[in-house]
Amino acid sequence: MAGKDGKLAISGGPKAVTVKRQDRWETMTEEMVRRAREAVEGQDISTQGQKIARELEEGFAEFIGANHTVSQHNGTSTLWSSYFALGVGPGDEVIHPDFTWICSIAPAMFLGARPVFCEVDPRTFLIDPEDIEKRITPRTKAISVVHWGGNVCDMDGVMDVANRHGIPVVEDCSHAHGASFDGKVVGTIGAIGGFSFQGIPGSGKPICGGECGMVATMDRHLYERVLLFGHIGRTDLADRFQDPAHRRLAPYGLGLNFRPYPLGVAIAQVQMGRIRKQNAGRWAYVQAMIRGLEEIPGIDPLYIYPKAQPGGLFMALQARYRPEDLGGLSREAYCEALQAEGVGVRAGAYADAFIASQAGVRHMPYHLLPPFSRGIDFYTHGRGPLWEGYEGYAPEDFPQTREAISRMLQLPILTDPEEGVVEQFLEAFRKVAENHRSLL
Repeated sequence: MAGKDGKLAISGGPKAVTVKRQDRWETMTEEMVRRAREAVEGQDISTQGQKIARELEEGFAEFIGANHTVSQHNGTSTLWSSYFALGVGPGDEVIHPDFTWICSIAPAMFLGARPVFCEVDPRTFLIDPEDIEKRITPRTKAISVVHWGGNVCDMDGVMDVANRHGIPVVEDCSHAHGASFDGKVVGTIGAIGGFSFQGIPGSGKPICGGECGMVATMDRHLYERVLLFGHIGRTDLADRFQDPAHRRLAPYGLGLNFRPYPLGVAIAQVQMGRIRKQNAGRWAYVQAMIRGLEEIPGIDPLYIYPKAQPGGLFMALQARYRPEDLGGLSREAYCEALQAEGVGVRAGAYADAFIASQAGVRHMPYHLLPPFSRGIDFYTHGRGPLWEGYEGYAPEDFPQTREAISRMLQLPILTDPEEGVVEQFLEAFRKVAENHRSLL
C-alpha cells in the first residue's frame, strides 16, 4: 500500500502501474479474417439474398431471447426503424435522457418528432424514471432509454411509468449486448430495441463488424414495420410478411435500404461466438474494480441496480469523482495524476470535451447542444420539429444531469486482464488519494 509520504509519478516518483500489456484478450482473430475472405471469394458481398444476414439474425435472436430480429447497416438505422415501427411522426414527442448520444435522438427528429429531455440518475448516468413522468404530455409517443456503457436502466421504474401511461419504450442497447434486468435481456423488455455493431474488434461495440446493427422485438407487427421501412429488394421480403397490407408492398417496401454489408456480418458472426466469454471476462474485471474502489476516498464506483446484470460493457467503466474527499482537487488534476501512474482514466463522457468546447460550456448534457437549446429550421422555410413554436432549453435546465456529468470519470475496460493489473490500478487510486495534498 502506498505510504502517505510517497511521491506521485506526476512529481517524479515511480509509477503504480508497471504491467505493459494490460489486456490479454485477442481482438482480431484468424477466424474473422477467414470468414471475410470466404465472403469475398464466394462473391457474397450483397445482402440481397440475405443468407448470411439471416444466420446472424437467427443467432442473435437466440442469444437474447427475442421473437424477431432484423439485421441493419448500423445502429442509427435500427433506432430510426424502431421509431417508424411505433408510428412516431410529425407533431409527436419522444422523451430522451439528457445524457446520451445524438444518434439516439436524431432518428425521431427525422420522422418529425421533437425531443423532450429528462434527468438522469446521478449514480448511474442512466435515465431517471421519476423525471420521465414529469415530461409526459398528450403528444408523447415514445420513451427512449439508453443502456449506457453496458449498465442497465432501472427497467422496473421505466416500465411502470410507460405502462401506466400507455407509452411504448425504445431501448438503445448499442453498448449492452447480452445485458439483462430481472432475467430479461435488454432489447426484449420494452416494445423494441436497437443494437449497434459498429467499429472494429477491440475498440468497437461488444459485437462489431465495421458498420452493422440489429433490431429486436417480441412484437410481430413491429418486426414487419421494420422490414417494410428499410429492406427494399430483400428476396424473402414477401415471405416475411403476414399482414396482407405489408405483403402487397414487397419487394420494394417503402424504398429504403438499411440492409447490412456482408463483410461486416461475417465478422460479427464470429464475434457472436465470443460474446458470452467476453461478457464474463469484463464483468469479473468490473466487479473486482468496484469492490476495490469502494474503499478508496475520492471516487464512487458505478452503481448497478439490484436486478441489473450489465453486459457488453463498451468503451469505459463509469465512476463519480468526489473532490470534497480530496480537498477540492479538480477532476482534471486528479485524472492527470492517475494517468501519470499508468491508469487510462478520463474526465467526462467520451464526447464531452469536444462538444463542450464547441458550445462554450464546461460540462455538456445534450439540452445545451445548439439545435436543442435554440432550435433549427430543420427542413428550411420554417418547417420541421425544431422550428416554429419550439421553446428550446436554457443552460440551467436539468441541474441533476449537469452535476452528474461534472463528476463523471471513465476508467479502462479490460476483458482478460494481465495478472496483477487490477491490483496495480487500485494501488494507483489509493496512491493519488493518500497524496492528494501535494497536488493542491
